[in-house]
Amino acid sequence: MTHINVEKSSSVVIEKHHHLPPTTWKTYFSFSHDHKVIGIQYLVTSFIFLLVGGIFAMIMRGELLTPEADLVDRTVYNGLFTMHGTVMLFGWTFPSLVGFANYLVPLMIGARDMAFPRLNAAAFWMVPVAGLLLMVSFFVPGGPAQAGWWSYPPVSTQNPTGNLINGEFIWLLAVAVSGVSSIMGGVNFVTTIVKMRAPGMTFFRMPLFVWAVFSAQIIQLFGLPALTAGAIMLLFDLSVGTAFFNPDKGGNHVLPLSGFLN
Repeated sequence: MTHINVEKSSSVVIEKHHHLPPTTWKTYFSFSHDHKVIGIQYLVTSFIFLLVGGIFAMIMRGELLTPEADLVDRTVYNGLFTMHGTVMLFGWTFPSLVGFANYLVPLMIGARDMAFPRLNAAAFWMVPVAGLLLMVSFFVPGGPAQAGWWSYPPVSTQNPTGNLINGEFIWLLAVAVSGVSSIMGGVNFVTTIVKMRAPGMTFFRMPLFVWAVFSAQIIQLFGLPALTAGAIMLLFDLSVGTAFFNPDKGGNHVLPLSGFLN
């Protein structure tokens, strides 16, 4: 009798950690905590951004057919160039890899879910927010950012329109949101792989895909905080009037690089 009760109680505990399979397509538009649903959300969103970035690329290629400005002028071309690189990196490359990792890593290591399911969901929903911000920048005065997807100062600190809310400001905000999302995902993946492997799943028994995700997320946790901090510092230069990257006011346009090397 006691053995049966133990089995019942253990089965309840197990079910608490399992997610019910999606019953409708609306589940994929919800704040789901299921790593499989979140993985598909990442993948679908990333393929939408791939389409958008591909359209930008086709317009640029069409413009380069002749020396004259046939499709767009130089200012619009610079904006498309910047947005294409940004969308393909922050909207396609990162989210697509995270989507596959979200779906497969817990299954491969025998975990029931990611270590922090709510953090996982929050990290995903920051991706479409960043993407929408990038698209909104086409409709602000002066158009989208034109400093390239790397956005090096002092080019990125220029504000010819004089408006606080401009394309570069929104671009930096979108990159900061994307960076925070990726940092949250990196913490989640590293914790999941280190702490939630099934019994017997040692590090040297993990599949190569899990190792690839693990190493990539560790690299991101070293690099992305600097990138995100740089975007936030540029935001302060444009809105608050600080001079982190303005040499004319005592700043240093290579401040993040010099700080990293020191």
